[in-house]
Amino acid sequence: MGQMISLPQGAVFMKKDHAMTNSQIVAEVFGKEHKNVLRSINNLDCSEEFGRLNFEPSSYVNEQGKVQPMYYLTKNGFTFLVMGYTGAEAAKFKEAYIQQFDQMESALQHSAPAINPVQLTELIRQAVAAALPQAVSTEPRKMLMVDAADWELAQLKISQSTPKRRPYTDEERITMRVMKAQGMTASEISEKTGRTMDSVKNFFYREGQNKQTT
Repeated sequence: MGQMISLPQGAVFMKKDHAMTNSQIVAEVFGKEHKNVLRSINNLDCSEEFGRLNFEPSSYVNEQGKVQPMYYLTKNGFTFLVMGYTGAEAAKFKEAYIQQFDQMESALQHSAPAINPVQLTELIRQAVAAALPQAVSTEPRKMLMVDAADWELAQLKISQSTPKRRPYTDEERITMRVMKAQGMTASEISEKTGRTMDSVKNFFYREGQNKQTT
């Protein structure tokens, strides 16, 4: 039995709540030209439905600033693609890839669903109401009124319980650069990516600063 090969960090990542990789990473790991990997994907003898579910067409901006095609692949898509990759080294890479897919999917299945800020606010409101029944208005259609100190405490709990902003992945950075290159506004990019407007603006501001320093 050969020794397990380690894949590059982020070879398998989360996208739309699915463990995925992309054609660029596959090309790098297996030592192939990206254009050849794209050709293989386009020539696969799979059904249209299987292709739609497991190969998501996308694009990226290369070093020359040109938009180039790429694909996102699910575990099933990756497995179907690399069936034809033969040899001892290829086998080791396939095994390592599948292991990373399994680990990512297992982590997703065992992760607890996060409570969004709106739900958290309501839970805190209910807790304060239970602790301070005398503060609740008995008149119909009136909002819960609490002491100012308790309200400040509730807001502090919200701020402390709100998850920290997750860092941008390499795939998100590439996607946002592509969107900007296609002429999309910060508002449109914010809507597409789920990032706040301030986060998008800060991202491109930092991008500009990095270019000036290089």
